[in-house]
Amino acid sequence: MRGRVAFAIMCLEEAVLRLAQDVSWWEWLLKRLWSYTSTADLDEWQENAAELIPSVVVASEDYADGGFERLTADEFTNLRELYASNDPLLGQMVDLVFEIGTLEMFGGLENGAPVSLEKLSTLVRLMAEHSLCEPEVSVVASKSFAQCHGWGSPFEWGPLSRILMVQIPFCSTFDR
Repeated sequence: MRGRVAFAIMCLEEAVLRLAQDVSWWEWLLKRLWSYTSTADLDEWQENAAELIPSVVVASEDYADGGFERLTADEFTNLRELYASNDPLLGQMVDLVFEIGTLEMFGGLENGAPVSLEKLSTLVRLMAEHSLCEPEVSVVASKSFAQCHGWGSPFEWGPLSRILMVQIPFCSTFDR
Protein backbone atom coordinates (compact mmCIF):
# COMPACT_ATOMS: atom_id res chain seq x y z
CA MET A 1 0.00 0.00 0.00
CA ARG A 2 2.86 2.39 0.75
CA GLY A 3 4.08 1.92 -2.82
CA ARG A 4 0.63 2.74 -4.20
CA VAL A 5 0.40 5.87 -2.08
CA ALA A 6 3.92 6.90 -3.13
CA PHE A 7 2.98 6.50 -6.79
CA ALA A 8 -0.21 8.50 -6.24
CA ILE A 9 1.74 11.32 -4.58
CA MET A 10 4.23 11.27 -7.45
CA CYS A 11 1.25 11.75 -9.80
CA LEU A 12 -0.03 14.60 -7.62
CA GLU A 13 3.41 16.25 -7.70
CA GLU A 14 3.49 16.04 -11.49
CA ALA A 15 0.10 17.76 -11.61
CA VAL A 16 1.21 20.40 -9.09
CA LEU A 17 4.30 21.14 -11.16
CA ARG A 18 2.16 21.64 -14.26
CA LEU A 19 -0.98 23.28 -12.84
CA ALA A 20 -0.30 24.98 -9.51
CA GLN A 21 -0.22 28.76 -9.15
CA ASP A 22 2.71 28.56 -6.73
CA VAL A 23 4.41 25.21 -6.14
CA SER A 24 5.92 26.36 -2.83
CA TRP A 25 2.43 26.62 -1.33
CA TRP A 26 2.08 22.86 -1.75
CA GLU A 27 5.23 21.88 0.17
CA TRP A 28 3.62 21.87 3.63
CA LEU A 29 0.80 19.59 2.45
CA LEU A 30 3.06 17.30 0.42
CA LYS A 31 5.34 16.66 3.41
CA ARG A 32 2.33 15.48 5.38
CA LEU A 33 1.08 13.27 2.57
CA TRP A 34 4.51 11.77 1.95
CA SER A 35 4.88 10.84 5.62
CA TYR A 36 2.49 7.93 4.92
CA THR A 37 5.39 6.06 3.36
CA SER A 38 7.72 6.41 6.33
CA THR A 39 5.47 6.24 9.37
CA ALA A 40 5.00 3.09 11.40
CA ASP A 41 1.66 4.43 12.66
CA LEU A 42 -0.76 4.62 9.73
CA ASP A 43 -3.74 5.11 12.07
CA GLU A 44 -2.16 8.32 13.37
CA TRP A 45 -1.40 9.42 9.81
CA GLN A 46 -5.03 8.84 8.84
CA GLU A 47 -6.34 10.89 11.77
CA ASN A 48 -4.07 13.80 10.89
CA ALA A 49 -4.45 13.68 7.13
CA ALA A 50 -8.24 13.43 7.34
CA GLU A 51 -8.32 17.10 8.35
CA LEU A 52 -6.15 18.21 5.42
CA ILE A 53 -8.07 16.92 2.44
CA PRO A 54 -10.15 19.21 0.24
CA SER A 55 -13.37 17.27 0.74
CA VAL A 56 -13.15 18.16 4.46
CA VAL A 57 -11.54 21.62 4.37
CA VAL A 58 -13.67 23.04 1.56
CA ALA A 59 -16.87 21.58 3.05
CA SER A 60 -16.28 23.49 6.30
CA GLU A 61 -17.63 27.04 6.11
CA ASP A 62 -15.19 28.19 8.75
CA TYR A 63 -12.69 26.73 11.18
CA ALA A 64 -15.07 26.65 14.15
CA ASP A 65 -17.67 24.61 12.23
CA GLY A 66 -15.15 21.98 11.11
CA GLY A 67 -14.59 20.32 14.47
CA PHE A 68 -10.87 20.18 13.76
CA GLU A 69 -8.75 18.59 16.46
CA ARG A 70 -5.31 18.68 14.85
CA LEU A 71 -5.46 21.38 12.21
CA THR A 72 -4.88 24.93 13.45
CA ALA A 73 -7.01 27.87 12.34
CA ASP A 74 -4.10 29.28 10.31
CA GLU A 75 -3.47 25.93 8.62
CA PHE A 76 -7.18 25.68 7.81
CA THR A 77 -7.17 29.15 6.26
CA ASN A 78 -4.02 28.40 4.25
CA LEU A 79 -5.45 25.12 2.95
CA ARG A 80 -8.76 26.74 1.96
CA GLU A 81 -6.81 29.37 0.01
CA LEU A 82 -4.59 26.72 -1.55
CA TYR A 83 -7.52 24.64 -2.76
CA ALA A 84 -9.53 27.67 -3.91
CA SER A 85 -6.69 29.24 -5.88
CA ASN A 86 -5.67 26.14 -7.82
CA ASP A 87 -7.13 23.87 -10.46
CA PRO A 88 -9.87 21.67 -8.88
CA LEU A 89 -8.08 18.65 -10.35
CA LEU A 90 -5.35 19.09 -7.72
CA GLY A 91 -7.88 18.88 -4.90
CA GLN A 92 -9.46 15.84 -6.49
CA MET A 93 -6.05 14.19 -6.60
CA VAL A 94 -5.32 14.99 -2.93
CA ASP A 95 -8.60 13.32 -2.00
CA LEU A 96 -7.63 10.28 -4.09
CA VAL A 97 -4.21 10.01 -2.40
CA PHE A 98 -5.97 9.94 0.97
CA GLU A 99 -8.51 7.36 -0.22
CA ILE A 100 -5.85 5.08 -1.70
CA GLY A 101 -4.08 5.00 1.64
CA THR A 102 -7.08 4.68 3.91
CA LEU A 103 -10.20 3.13 2.36
CA GLU A 104 -9.04 -0.40 3.12
CA MET A 105 -7.31 0.47 6.37
CA PHE A 106 -9.81 -1.01 8.79
CA GLY A 107 -11.27 -3.82 6.71
CA GLY A 108 -8.00 -5.53 5.99
CA LEU A 109 -6.23 -6.00 2.71
CA GLU A 110 -7.66 -8.93 0.83
CA ASN A 111 -7.53 -9.97 -2.80
CA GLY A 112 -4.85 -7.41 -3.62
CA ALA A 113 -6.80 -4.48 -2.13
CA PRO A 114 -9.02 -3.80 -5.16
CA VAL A 115 -10.55 -0.60 -3.77
CA SER A 116 -7.18 1.14 -3.61
CA LEU A 117 -6.33 -0.14 -7.10
CA GLU A 118 -9.60 1.26 -8.41
CA LYS A 119 -8.83 4.67 -6.86
CA LEU A 120 -5.29 4.54 -8.27
CA SER A 121 -6.74 3.73 -11.71
CA THR A 122 -9.03 6.76 -11.37
CA LEU A 123 -6.03 8.95 -10.58
CA VAL A 124 -4.07 7.61 -13.57
CA ARG A 125 -7.11 8.17 -15.81
CA LEU A 126 -7.34 11.79 -14.60
CA MET A 127 -3.66 12.23 -15.43
CA ALA A 128 -4.27 11.02 -19.00
CA GLU A 129 -7.44 13.12 -19.43
CA HIS A 130 -5.47 16.24 -18.49
CA SER A 131 -2.41 15.36 -20.60
CA LEU A 132 -0.18 14.94 -17.55
CA CYS A 133 2.79 12.61 -17.71
CA GLU A 134 2.46 9.58 -15.47
CA PRO A 135 5.57 8.90 -13.35
CA GLU A 136 7.59 5.76 -13.95
CA VAL A 137 5.99 2.95 -11.96
CA SER A 138 9.37 1.21 -11.83
CA VAL A 139 10.49 3.79 -9.25
CA VAL A 140 8.12 2.29 -6.68
CA ALA A 141 8.09 -1.29 -7.96
CA SER A 142 10.39 -2.41 -5.14
CA LYS A 143 7.82 -1.20 -2.57
CA SER A 144 6.06 -4.55 -2.61
CA PHE A 145 2.45 -5.12 -1.62
CA ALA A 146 3.68 -8.44 -0.22
CA GLN A 147 5.61 -6.67 2.56
CA CYS A 148 4.02 -6.14 5.99
CA HIS A 149 0.75 -7.92 5.17
CA GLY A 150 0.04 -5.67 2.19
CA TRP A 151 0.95 -2.35 3.79
CA GLY A 152 4.55 -2.40 2.61
CA SER A 153 7.56 -1.62 4.74
CA PRO A 154 8.12 2.01 5.75
CA PHE A 155 10.65 3.75 3.54
CA GLU A 156 12.32 7.11 3.10
CA TRP A 157 10.33 9.12 0.58
CA GLY A 158 12.74 12.02 0.00
CA PRO A 159 14.37 10.61 -3.12
CA LEU A 160 10.97 10.08 -4.78
CA SER A 161 9.71 13.63 -4.42
CA ARG A 162 10.29 15.95 -7.38
CA ILE A 163 9.09 18.97 -5.42
CA LEU A 164 10.58 18.49 -2.00
CA MET A 165 13.77 16.68 -3.07
CA VAL A 166 14.97 16.20 0.49
CA GLN A 167 16.26 13.37 2.59
CA ILE A 168 13.81 13.01 5.47
CA PRO A 169 14.55 10.50 8.24
CA PHE A 170 11.90 7.93 9.11
CA CYS A 171 9.27 9.44 11.33
CA SER A 172 6.97 7.55 13.64
CA THR A 173 4.43 10.34 14.03
CA PHE A 174 2.82 12.90 11.81
CA ASP A 175 5.34 15.74 11.63
CA ARG A 176 3.83 19.12 12.43
